[in-house]
Amino acid sequence: MDHHTDAEVNIPDEIAKPCLITYRSVGVGVFGFVMRWAGMPLERIAILMNSSQVSGSNQFAQSVRLTFKDGLLSPYRVVGPSSIAAWFFQYSVMGMAFQVVDHALADALGVRPVVYGKQLLEPAEDEQSSASGVDASYRAKSTLKTLLAPVLA
Repeated sequence: MDHHTDAEVNIPDEIAKPCLITYRSVGVGVFGFVMRWAGMPLERIAILMNSSQVSGSNQFAQSVRLTFKDGLLSPYRVVGPSSIAAWFFQYSVMGMAFQVVDHALADALGVRPVVYGKQLLEPAEDEQSSASGVDASYRAKSTLKTLLAPVLA
């Protein structure tokens, strides 16, 4: 069994890996939606600053006044169910694409995929071994995977 599924669940990798990828992708989607929603005032200010509704000096202050002229919650009134769905799917699908590409490249190159969860708090395997024991070709392949995964996703 794979390192990141063996200790946590007692099911085969072909079932555990897609479940973990889906679980992480849903988390990324929820996180993305929450952050986009929380940043709506800044997004609205940026849109207004790049529009013809503000001109002259103090464009930032003009944009802030226009953003909140109908109340503190006015930037959030434009967020509807379609915005929530679009943001969720935008981030979750991108998270899933990255994970799938990362795992495929890791399998193809014979290196470890990006670590998640509890593994982030543990020392890396190559840090546990001596520095001279780590193969230069492994490091090169791991670096190549790290550079290619976001590009291909």
